[in-house]
Amino acid sequence: MSLERDSDAICLTPGRRVIPRTLLLRTAVVAIAALCLGACERRPPNPLGVEDASLVLIVLDAGNAGHVGAYGYPVNTTPRIDALAKRGVLFERTYSQAATTFPSVPSFLSGLYPQTIARRVSDGSTADKPTVKRIVRGLVDPDNPGRPRYLAEAFADAGFKTAAFSENPLVAGGIGLDIGFEEFQSHFQDDPPPKEAVRRTERLISEAQKWLGTVGDRPFFLYLHLLRPHAPYWPPERILEEFRPPKYAGRLQPDEKVLRRLNRGLEHATPEELAYIVAHYDANYRYADELVGRIEDTLAELGLSNRTMIVVTADHGEAFNEHGQYMHHSTAYDEMIQVPLVFAPPAGATLGTGRISEPVALIDLAPTVAELFGLELPGVDGESLVASLRSPTTAPKRRLLFTEAGDVVAVIDGKQKFILNRSAVPPYQNMAALYDLEKDPDERVNLVAENPETVRRLGGAAQRFLGTTPVDYRIQNAAKAFDPKIQGQLEALGYIDAPEPEASPR
Repeated sequence: MSLERDSDAICLTPGRRVIPRTLLLRTAVVAIAALCLGACERRPPNPLGVEDASLVLIVLDAGNAGHVGAYGYPVNTTPRIDALAKRGVLFERTYSQAATTFPSVPSFLSGLYPQTIARRVSDGSTADKPTVKRIVRGLVDPDNPGRPRYLAEAFADAGFKTAAFSENPLVAGGIGLDIGFEEFQSHFQDDPPPKEAVRRTERLISEAQKWLGTVGDRPFFLYLHLLRPHAPYWPPERILEEFRPPKYAGRLQPDEKVLRRLNRGLEHATPEELAYIVAHYDANYRYADELVGRIEDTLAELGLSNRTMIVVTADHGEAFNEHGQYMHHSTAYDEMIQVPLVFAPPAGATLGTGRISEPVALIDLAPTVAELFGLELPGVDGESLVASLRSPTTAPKRRLLFTEAGDVVAVIDGKQKFILNRSAVPPYQNMAALYDLEKDPDERVNLVAENPETVRRLGGAAQRFLGTTPVDYRIQNAAKAFDPKIQGQLEALGYIDAPEPEASPR
């Protein structure tokens, strides 16, 4: 076949059929347009460099980074998370912005500090001091102009399929965290707490796996909030058998009542009893790690692994008497506020592998995800970590990081950490602590007296961060803003302290 041309037609031989040039050109234009339309129906590669890239964000409630193998823990608690870290990027020093779920989760899902959320939701009013009750009401009000924009909303607006599965009553519609999700399942309310909770967890994972089976070719965002390794530390017995000391003869069990009494000083654990409690926490961590592995396996079985990034983190840490406290929410020492942060990209993503030693904030998560997936999330306090993800030798931007916990606020300045009581006034020395985390990672040597200029500088930064009308986010202050059912669930989890009898004689 050959082409014979004249000014008005294209002739195909043999057969000498003449096709007007204008008709052929119109046909070609229509064909090209059809191809473009078909291509446009497929989401073009985003900054990840992966077509139809999706995200699974897994939060391990009360997950202390120090109990993760990839962070140097000698006990085999997290083999699946460790494997994700090896094929992705691990941030060695990630600080949550609060030592409790509320307000940590709204903070890292929006990229805003808790005090920023408080000021925005309250319209920045100083005449009528913002309270945590007002914040809760503002967070669930879709018409509140200061309500934070969460990642789920940004994903939904970009056409992603969205779903969340949560075991924590604070991570639900009670503070507006369901906004932006097409499907939101809470799996705390249907079961009684302690040991029966394994069934609840299994049901949550099963529902999340079923949902993944519905996504098809559509890009998606799945948020999974596990109530593991959070207390009570009761994983399946088959896992406990591997971790539990075989000859324990103590009287303390790792349930909420015992932990609250330990935290109040109404009970005192012997070294053997403490080791028994920690072993249960570690076993609960292994259970959480197993659940992460199941989600990863489901992605592989469904053929979704090659376009899905997995991010694993925690909302806050957990303490075991390192500084006289148990559980979380009461101090700003690293055991309560340092959390794991692992990005495991799909194959072919334009990201590197390695470890980042510079400190970062958990509020950096939202702007990082927004940049990776091409989302709109303006006006955040956090900083995108994409440059470090692409080249782990590129250090994140150096800046002051802030964390709140009970009566104190912490300022992270590189290797230095400054903890200040909220009510302190200059020169701060009697209500502050300063630590060199490089030389003193356990935070034992208070350097306040030797560093008055550093204390003045960081103390001033802490006061400016809190502002003139700071909100005390302790959940006890917000309890009445929730319905009675949720209040009961919060009490069962230790968020709201129930009255306790005095300690019995030892």
